[in-house]
Amino acid sequence: MDDSLKTFLAIFLLETVTGLSSSIFTIISLSLAGFQRTNIVPLNMILMSLNISNVFFTVSNATFLFITILWPYFYSVSFLFYFLFYMATCTTTSSAWLTAILCFFYFMKIIPSRPGVLMDMKNKIGAIVWKLILMVGIFSLGGSFLSMLISLPKLNERNSTMNDIEILEENIKQQKKLINIIMMLNYLPLITVVVTTVASTWILKVYDGQMKKNSGTLVNTNVKGYRKAVHTMIGFLIFYVLLSITVIIISLDIFVSRSVGFCICSMVLLSFPTGQSTLLIYSNSGLKQILRKLFTLFTCRNSRE
Repeated sequence: MDDSLKTFLAIFLLETVTGLSSSIFTIISLSLAGFQRTNIVPLNMILMSLNISNVFFTVSNATFLFITILWPYFYSVSFLFYFLFYMATCTTTSSAWLTAILCFFYFMKIIPSRPGVLMDMKNKIGAIVWKLILMVGIFSLGGSFLSMLISLPKLNERNSTMNDIEILEENIKQQKKLINIIMMLNYLPLITVVVTTVASTWILKVYDGQMKKNSGTLVNTNVKGYRKAVHTMIGFLIFYVLLSITVIIISLDIFVSRSVGFCICSMVLLSFPTGQSTLLIYSNSGLKQILRKLFTLFTCRNSRE
């Protein structure tokens, strides 16, 4: 193993630890906030579900990438290959759909309160959040399982005389098909993020225009919070575009395993949970306050020592 590959593996490990730490921090913080209320508010319910999904996303994708780099011939072990790919597909789909729900939730809160269908949805969105999260879980598990069934029959049709190289090549072909299925499963969430982000940005500009007409007087006391929400949605959109491009590059086999290009794509993939957690902490004043207290406590403890 050359030095450059060792460097990339060290970066992958750092990204994995950072992604897990940031997601777990958010989960614990939201859980503690939930204990202070009778019911967990809908937004925190979405954020907790998203970060739990990101924990499994980090573990499954990191495991998949580490084994791919350290042991390329694991493709020839059908059971292990399909199990790891199932986990990666399921967690990626879950994170994508939960992010779409979060962006849709933000959009529902940002739109002005006017009589109509959107107003009815705005009033009901909080009550149906848990149902949407449950549907995401079922869809992610079921959709990923069906994607496995599409490819598994071909494995059973293999001739028993096939050697390891032929099995390896066949499994790589199946990987391309599975990645295409992943893109299909996550196409609608990406469209949802794009539409809600564009619409929310336009509504925010309308609010800003109304503020200017009123000589800087706030038209809505929530405009500052809306602005943070829109910035978070734009960040999600950028991350998901990068993630989609990365998955497409990997599926097209532009870079071979263990190459510099493949490792860079893997870095982008593993950076997603950390980036998403950072955006969520930025947009949530409660999480920022908890992080600030932890930083202050850590700094004071070090200064005493």
